[in-house]
Amino acid sequence: MNIDPEILQALTIFLIPGVVIDFMLRNLTCARLDKSMYRLLNMAFFSVINFAVWGWMFPFIPKDVVWFKVLVLILTSAITGIIACYLVKWNIFCLVFSTLGFNPRQEPATAWEKLSISDSTSYVVVHLKSGASYRALLSEYSAVSDDIDHLDLFLEKVFIYDGEQWLPVDGNAGVYIPYTEIESVEFVE
Repeated sequence: MNIDPEILQALTIFLIPGVVIDFMLRNLTCARLDKSMYRLLNMAFFSVINFAVWGWMFPFIPKDVVWFKVLVLILTSAITGIIACYLVKWNIFCLVFSTLGFNPRQEPATAWEKLSISDSTSYVVVHLKSGASYRALLSEYSAVSDDIDHLDLFLEKVFIYDGEQWLPVDGNAGVYIPYTEIESVEFVE
């Protein structure tokens, strides 16, 4: 089976940017875990936007240097992805639409998404279904799962509360708490 190089080039131009931009948006912003069909539509949309912005330069790249075309495609996709991340972060689209008289409605982030994108250091009390609880530090070395079916938690430092202050547990490298055990998470100031 022979694939026409022109078709392969068109597939590459409309496949790589969508994957790269979608990957960047999901890892650099608080993006929801959508179903695969929505992700495919988003990737196609991102590829079209990337080609609309950068497509003018592809006729100037020699046809026989395929690796250079792929490299340019990945770099332009990364640039478009970074710009898209900033547009999402700064809510530029909502500002533009509201200026035009539209009322853009965004679904609020789930509580777990708020927890996972928190930039600040917080002390938390994690209450377990068994009745026990952990007092711990939630900061840059902690981890919050983004898998909607398994919302696990890793807290980097565990404390004991003596009634007046939180005392760190010596020799403790953190605690992993599976989602099946978590009853609630309390933030403490």
